[in-house]
Amino acid sequence: MQKQASTLTRLLVFSAVCAAMSVIVGKLLQIPVGNSVRISFESLPILFCSLTCGSLWGGLAGVVADLVGCAIMAYEINPIITLGMCLVGVLPALFSRPVKAKRSFASVLIPVFLTHVVANMCVKSFGLWLYYTTPLPFLLLRVAVSAVVGVLESVILYQVLAHTSITSFMKRS
Repeated sequence: MQKQASTLTRLLVFSAVCAAMSVIVGKLLQIPVGNSVRISFESLPILFCSLTCGSLWGGLAGVVADLVGCAIMAYEINPIITLGMCLVGVLPALFSRPVKAKRSFASVLIPVFLTHVVANMCVKSFGLWLYYTTPLPFLLLRVAVSAVVGVLESVILYQVLAHTSITSFMKRS
């Protein structure tokens, strides 16, 4: 029973740290490109949480990151974008193998890129279009930026997940 509580506490704290990192990276360290597009690695900590802790914890971290980020930046909450952030946390774990297995670059790139296609390129872009009537050229630019960011995030995640301290930490869960 105590091991279960310890594991639950570890997952809760790890997910909260990933959500906080997402807010910091996504809201405070973003690079604006025009009015409606920005280069941001806000998904990186949420993807990492999903790949290491699973879809439940990744999804919760994504929702918390979006809601806290909206509160800090005084943005109106867009439920479709919040759904997109939830999917950023849920989908990678569903599209990949458990973290305890040795990963190839393709085993990181494919789930991350598929997540970007579904969550960022489709769901979040739809939310921007529906709520804010974002013009199509900006949405197309957003899709291109998301593709490049997805590849860069895959490279970073592959390097981080290859580190033995990460896998040994997750094996304790």
